[in-house]
Amino acid sequence: MKKGTIILIIFILVGPFAQAQQERDSILKIFQTVIQLNNDFLKTIGKNDTGFFIRSTKEEYSSTRARLEKYQDDHFDTILPRFVSLTCGKKDITLFNEFLEVLIATENSADEAPSFALAEIFACQPDFTLNLIDKCSNIKRVIEDLSLGFENLPVILGHEIKNYTQLKGQLARKIQNTR
Repeated sequence: MKKGTIILIIFILVGPFAQAQQERDSILKIFQTVIQLNNDFLKTIGKNDTGFFIRSTKEEYSSTRARLEKYQDDHFDTILPRFVSLTCGKKDITLFNEFLEVLIATENSADEAPSFALAEIFACQPDFTLNLIDKCSNIKRVIEDLSLGFENLPVILGHEIKNYTQLKGQLARKIQNTR
């Protein structure tokens, strides 16, 4: 009887940890897939003095873009609320850094959902957020995303943000220092 009870207790204690680890790994995989799909899309286009041009066939361009957009809609944007929750609660550096890499890799995207997710994390973990942004490969790009998201966050969330004025000032100083 004792052996069965011990096994049950271990299962109860380890189960949630294993589930959280699996969820984290799933989010990381989604982030990495978005980066890869976006890189594939970027290979289909080029840029000249007059703007972007299609480097490959229109069919390849269209299908690659459609795959990327579908994946972002079906997977990436849908996991962002859970990513925000996990990052606000556990300050997962690896997960957050991979998210920053997604922001940098997808600077060609018009999707604002990642900017809002970044702003939510800044609102709940400002020091954590700014410290990791300082270490990323394109600080200016990420700060622009954060600024866009944070400016609109109260409207998106539909409620006031605790310490909004203080955080806005902190972000303004960061923007000034980044220029």
